[in-house]
Amino acid sequence: IRSRVFRVKDARIAVRMILGGVNWFLRWYRADGRLTADEIAEAYVDFIFYGLLTSAAVSGVAESEAAVAKSTRRATASPRPGRTRGSKG
Repeated sequence: IRSRVFRVKDARIAVRMILGGVNWFLRWYRADGRLTADEIAEAYVDFIFYGLLTSAAVSGVAESEAAVAKSTRRATASPRPGRTRGSKG
């Protein structure tokens, strides 16, 4: 909050909203419902972490995720035939 990554006007209210939502999950969740517990947990995490972020922070997260994906693709890509890493061919 101090670093201004989260757009929260009142931290106490934000905490109570999050905890209230998590606690009430046990009252309304049904195992035979539309979503699994894991899908609901994923939605909660997405809202808690991304729903409260400022637009600048969301932009930074998207850029970070894109950079990680790009470096992962590069690290797992096979070298081109006839070339090895470090060769100047």
